[in-house]
Amino acid sequence: MKLRCSDGFRTEIICAPSEADNLSRGDYLLVEEEGVSQLVQVLGSRHLMLQQLDQHLVRELLLEQKAKKEDLSDLSTILDDIKDTRILETFVRGVVYGSVTIRNSTWIPSRTKAKVRRLNMGELSQLIGLDPKYPVPIGRYDGDVLRVDASAFDSSLTLILGRKGQGKSHLAKLLICNLVKYGFKFFVFDLNGEYTKLGFKKDGSPSELHDRIIVLSPGKNFKLSLEGLGLRTLVLLLRMPHLFNTREVSIRAFEVIWKDLASQGRVTLSALEHEIYSRLKKGTLHREIAEALLRRVRTLRDTGLFDENAPPFNVEDLVKHVDRGGAIVLNLSELSQNARKVVVEIFLSELERLLARRDIGPIAIVAEEAQFYTRETYWENLVTRMRHLGISIFLITNQPKTVPPEMHAQADNCFIFNFRNQSDLNEISKLQAIDRETLLRIVPFLDKGECLVIGKVTKEFPLTLRVLNTDIMVMGETRTHL
Repeated sequence: MKLRCSDGFRTEIICAPSEADNLSRGDYLLVEEEGVSQLVQVLGSRHLMLQQLDQHLVRELLLEQKAKKEDLSDLSTILDDIKDTRILETFVRGVVYGSVTIRNSTWIPSRTKAKVRRLNMGELSQLIGLDPKYPVPIGRYDGDVLRVDASAFDSSLTLILGRKGQGKSHLAKLLICNLVKYGFKFFVFDLNGEYTKLGFKKDGSPSELHDRIIVLSPGKNFKLSLEGLGLRTLVLLLRMPHLFNTREVSIRAFEVIWKDLASQGRVTLSALEHEIYSRLKKGTLHREIAEALLRRVRTLRDTGLFDENAPPFNVEDLVKHVDRGGAIVLNLSELSQNARKVVVEIFLSELERLLARRDIGPIAIVAEEAQFYTRETYWENLVTRMRHLGISIFLITNQPKTVPPEMHAQADNCFIFNFRNQSDLNEISKLQAIDRETLLRIVPFLDKGECLVIGKVTKEFPLTLRVLNTDIMVMGETRTHL
């Protein structure tokens, strides 16, 4: 490979067809001289249109290639290689002085002195400073396992984006299982029942993490009582714009009814409904308010979440069960849309309260397609306070337009799988962790199971990798007829 030109931002490299065929988008090359080198990433390639300088460089390149392999008398082969000679289009990621990589250097290499070679994972890790104290294996680069530091996910916002069936959930499960070993405590909002077998191997036997995974199926092995939930939480639900959107005058009436029933020790859905009817008939409750409250009480009953005999709701006790690291999976797959919203809001509000009071330690939240069960502004508000509260957030979606604009700037880590639709590509190009050109030239060409990674996990250097296979039971694969 020969250096063609560089302006300090982009570098073009001339290479023989056989060399180009062994390279992929996202691979790293080193354009090196004695004591100083340019670190570049391959974004694509094109055929060379020969100019006078190019002819000289190509002649040198091909003579070197043929001297190693073949008889130079085979002119037809040489001519064919000249026709197929490529230019690698690369983006400059830094300049390496000795063992130190600098991002803002203006140095460019010499055409006559520079040598170009491909970097393996070990060399690249050393150059960009990937030396994890708490190693988490996540994928393969150039055949070697890439390990990142668990601390890069701590009190951070991690986005996992990609089309359906590309491996987003698989990566999330891999991260959960590895981070649990370092004491991370996860709350997983499982929209499609994909995480319910986290504690099992592919053969159906319990994994080493089996006892650290708690699966709650609301309405089945997890129910709520109104009294155990408490007035504060119910009022919070009633106020939610995306859920009940109750007017304040109705909430005040609800609080009065609740307190009267609580003093009699009979706070249940049936008692609430009976008391509202009773006050309506007596004329002590306005008809419009009564009807509004009755609709909300019936909606709560229809969720199937409530049982008068259920124990008090206590998130703090749940967290204690995974104190050494573990995951509490909330299986939302069989719930109605309203029931999902109720469950998620109850848990999130209680977690925020406990974290603000420091009653529990740091936690991690995994939310897949959160737009289906949380209010639009919730994550924006939480992200601004997550470091203070001690929350790590993992948001997973195949609809990048649902990611609030403020989160594009605040994402600490991004794992981006394949997108092909132009509108989706335009949305992810708003991410401020990586330049638009790299996204648009790598992401549409990623194969299933491959992703582009950028953020604290990679020391802000974009890397392409193939996500590792895992021994955990696979759930949520795209179902087909064939």
